[in-house]
Order: sequence, then structure tokens, then C-alpha cells
Amino acid sequence: LAAGLWGPYKDLWHTVENAIWKRQPEAAYHLDLVLKKHKPDFISLFKNPAKNVDQRQKVQKASTEGIAIQGQQGMRLLPEQLINEAFILSDLYDIGELAAVELLLAGEHQQPHFPGLRRGLVAILLYWDGKRCIANSLRSLIQSRRGKTWTLELGVELVSMTTKFTDELMEHELTQKILRLVSQIDVSSEFEKLQRARGLGNEKHRKEVSDLMKECRLSLAECLFVWTCQSPLNENDTLLLIGHLETVTAEADGSLDSVNLALLMALLYCFDIHFLEQGTEDREGTEESPVVLFRSASEAITSYRIGQQFIGLCNLQNSLSCGFLLALAMMYNLYSMLIMVAFSTLGATDEAMADVAISQNAFLFLTEAVIGSESFSQEEFYIRRIHHLVTDFLALMPMKVKQLRNRADEDARMIHMSMQMGNEPPSTLRRDLEHLMLLIGELYRKDPFNLELALEYWCPSEPVQSSTIMGSYLGVVLAKFVRQMGDLLPPTIYIPYLKMLCGLANGPQCAHYCFSLLKVNGSSNGKAEVNLWNDLDTCLSPLHTRMLTSTHTKLNFTASLFTR
Repeated sequence: LAAGLWGPYKDLWHTVENAIWKRQPEAAYHLDLVLKKHKPDFISLFKNPAKNVDQRQKVQKASTEGIAIQGQQGMRLLPEQLINEAFILSDLYDIGELAAVELLLAGEHQQPHFPGLRRGLVAILLYWDGKRCIANSLRSLIQSRRGKTWTLELGVELVSMTTKFTDELMEHELTQKILRLVSQIDVSSEFEKLQRARGLGNEKHRKEVSDLMKECRLSLAECLFVWTCQSPLNENDTLLLIGHLETVTAEADGSLDSVNLALLMALLYCFDIHFLEQGTEDREGTEESPVVLFRSASEAITSYRIGQQFIGLCNLQNSLSCGFLLALAMMYNLYSMLIMVAFSTLGATDEAMADVAISQNAFLFLTEAVIGSESFSQEEFYIRRIHHLVTDFLALMPMKVKQLRNRADEDARMIHMSMQMGNEPPSTLRRDLEHLMLLIGELYRKDPFNLELALEYWCPSEPVQSSTIMGSYLGVVLAKFVRQMGDLLPPTIYIPYLKMLCGLANGPQCAHYCFSLLKVNGSSNGKAEVNLWNDLDTCLSPLHTRMLTSTHTKLNFTASLFTR
């Protein structure tokens, strides 16, 4: 028995999975049929069948007169206990009485797979599992869209089908519905409601319900993320997303949870135009994207920045300002005429917005809330977006970087003078350059996908193939930044600079370039320092050889023991 709120959605997910992820040839035809059937479910998105007075009366009499169950022949008599449970489930989730009966019967049928649980507890799991299947199906369909960031290398007809289908869903206020559900689905309030209705079982049952609800929220948030990776949101949807993020709070440790991180990255990808760096063939069909981007971005930024005169803005919003400004500068290098559309709206506020974003510790926020999030390193395109955000800032706002260094040097002198006079350092000191260095160090400290993005900072002497317009220029600017930040280094940023180098030295090639940089810097400061590096290399080489020899000897000894 498959309940209407579970079985069909389970079949939907299997069909989507077979067509998109398993790439079964015959699944594409079935997907077309299934999408036409379930289009109302995607448009209504998690909306349950409404209660019905006639259904309630029929269920009430089902113990004596019986009731017709979908998928079964004839009338079925229901016990009074099941009828009472159906009314409780109907009131609990505000669903139709017949749908509640089907869920309970399906739960009863699935009980052997959930030993120790009553049918009502199993029905609750099936209810949320059905929601999960809808959310995961929607995310996969959006992920398979034709877009600017990736391709799943599916058939042309299948991609056209999913692109057209999801475009139609977006026309029915999909963004608004997703954001509303992300706000409404709450594990704590759900557990309170279930507790009152005796709908919670043992610890395992509680964890399963909690995991299903959390997966629903995350999949819905990732729907917007994968959408903006492929296509920018329109103006209204961009404003809705910013309005939602305005209410977001960080976790106790200062990081964002996986749902809010996905939504933040979705908005940052709205401002990402690196796809325009590609060749003209890759730009085909994207002519209107920059216009859409800047209409929504400029309206969003001016509404939440200029209108509030930079008062009371949180670090989250200022990091979004940075993302928009860097996209603006990037677009200026690519489409100097088109950028006038954005500048006509923003006027001369871009410099002020950058100053506010930096002064409100946007770099520190990105380090603690974004990179510090547990789920950040689990998504490749999160890492790539923050990488582009940082490198664009260094390459496209060189005067801001120079101002940060000058301010750091001046603050270091003030601290030194205060220490000599026995006074406390001034409270007006800034740590913006330190925060930028720590951000870079943390960003590249781990490389779970072996992207080796830190190589862009070293500008190796051998030719590097680059398909981007700014590839070679960016490498020179980044390498110059790393080198110049180490010149006449003030004591206050000595440790942050070393942490930055540690992050940039992650990987064999990067470590080699970092060692060469330190060795060259040492040689420029005198013969004694270069001799120190040579002595260190001379001391470590025999140690390395001895360790290899010792390991080889132990392996031979172990092998001889097994031989004996």
C-alpha cells in the first residue's frame, strides 16, 4: 500500500534519480510523464490536501460502512482506533482525513521495516520522507538545468526538458515558497507538537524525524543555490533572498548552519559573472544575464545600504556588498558600456560601500561564519566562490589593499609608541589587513577536492594555460600581493602573515614556491640569512634520507618475520 503523501513521491524521486544521476536511457521518457503528473505538487510545494467535511464523515463511518482506499478493490472496514489516529494525524499536519488514513495504512504495511514502532510513528516518518523526496527531486531537476557554471553532460532533450520545467516553476513564485518553507520547518516546534500528540517514539525515531526535516530544509535551500549557480535570480527574487538573510543569525560558535550558508552562497552567486570570462562560444545565450544581475543587485544593494545610510548593518549584509562590488568591478573590465547601467543607479557610492563593508569586519565574518561552517569544505562551489571573491578583491581593488597595508603600518607604529610610553594602545586601531590574511590562510588550509586554487598566488615562471581573460594578470597581481605583504613586515601582522603563507603552501607545488619565496627574501636581506636557509636544507636532507632508510629497514625486518 502506497499512501498519496508518500508512495507517489518515492516513485517520483526514483524516476528523477534514474534519469539524471543513473542516466538510464529509458528513464528520460518516464521522467517527462512523471513531471507532467507531479507538476501541481511542485507548484504547490509541500502543500497538503486540505481537510474535507465529506471525507471526515466517510472516515467516521468507516468502522461500520467501510471506505474506499486508493489502490484497493471494494470497501474496507477500519477499526475505531485507526480512525481516531487518522483524525489526530489530520489535525497534526492539517491534511485531508483520507490522506491521513492512507498514511496510517502505509505505516502499518511498512512496520516490519521499523521494528518497535507503532504504525502512527511510522506514518510520521513516511510523511517527512515524502517531503524529502519532493525536495531532492526539485534540487536534482534544477541542478540539471542548462546554465553558466556546470554541465552534467546529459542529453540535449533531457536538459531542455528540465530547464523548461524549472523555468515554469520559477514563474509560479518558487523562490518565495522555498524561503517560506525554510523559515517554517523547525525541528523544535515540530517536536513540541508531536510530543503533545504522543507522536514521538524512542531516541532512534526522534533522530530519524529530525534528520528528515533537516534534509528537507537543506535540500530546499540548495535548490536556490544550484539555481543561482546556473542562472541569476530576477530582481524581486533577489530582494526576497536578501530580506530573508537579513533575519539570519549565526550559531553559538559564530558560524552559519548548512541551510543559511547555502542561501548566502546562493546570493553571492547572483553577483558572480566569472562565466563571462570564458570564450565567446560559452557566452552565447547569456547576453541578458548581466542586465538582470545588475538590475536586481543594484536595487537590492541600494535598498539595504543607501536607504539605511549604513547604520546597523550586520557583517552578513556587508559581505554581500563586497560580493556585489567585486562583480561590478569585474563587469567593468569585460563590458565597459553595459556597466553604465549599474553605475547610473549606484552613483558614487561604491567606494563608501566598500569602506563600510571592510570596517564592519566582512573579512572576519567570511572567516568565522562562512569558512568556519562545517559544511563549507563539503561543497566545491562554495570554495570556488569565496576564492573568486578574495582574488577579485585583491586584483580589482588594489588601492583598498594598499590602504589596508598603510593603515596596518601606521597602527603598528602607534602600538610601538604606546608601549614605549607605557600606555594602552588606542581603541581606534583596526585589524582589517590581519583579518584578510587570516581569511586567505583559512580558505586554502584545506583542499578536500584537490583544486589547488592557491597556485594562482604563486605565478610560476613556467607557462600556465588559462582560458580566462584575466588569468595571467590575476596571477601577477596575487603573487605581487604575497611578496609585498612580506616586505618590511610590522610585528603586529607577523603571525597573520605566517598563517596566510601556511594556507597558501598547502600542496607540494605551493610549498615549493613558498620555500623559494622565503629563500629569495632571505637572500635579499644579507648573506647570513641565505646561509641559514642553506644550512636548514643541508640539515633536513640527511634526516629525510635516514627516515626513509629506517622505514625501509623496518619493512624488510617485518617481511623476514613473516617469511620465517
